[in-house]
Amino acid sequence: FKQKTAYEIASCLVGSEMCIRDSLAAYTDPSCEEWRQRLLAYLRANRDHIHETLSNDVNARELMTWTLPEASYLMWLNCERLVDGVERSPFEHFLEHGVALSDGAPFSAPLSARVNYATRRDILDVGLTRMGTALDVAAMSARDRSRG
Repeated sequence: FKQKTAYEIASCLVGSEMCIRDSLAAYTDPSCEEWRQRLLAYLRANRDHIHETLSNDVNARELMTWTLPEASYLMWLNCERLVDGVERSPFEHFLEHGVALSDGAPFSAPLSARVNYATRRDILDVGLTRMGTALDVAAMSARDRSRG
């Protein structure tokens, strides 16, 4: 790990002047370290909560795979098996059930969706509940198709 200078950090940031100033302070001002550590812990807890919720859902385990990110607050869901069952993009399927995940298509991953977990836990829980419903519908649809 190479410690970056304030100039190196500022040169790679994109956004408004206030955004850049605040981001620079968050990474370089020692008084922000406690806040940054609390933020990282919160994001890790949300990430782990998604993983635990999906891991405990038989339909999620059957229809998707996911990887725990280590340096982001975005979790990619591979929905290839889900798409086989619902015959549309995962983005469209989840959106129909009230969950606006990021569509993987603009990232050359049309069979994937992305969860942004940098949010309040109550909002995350509503989304996970709706995802559960969407996965139940997809699983029933796949079972009906297999019966012919």
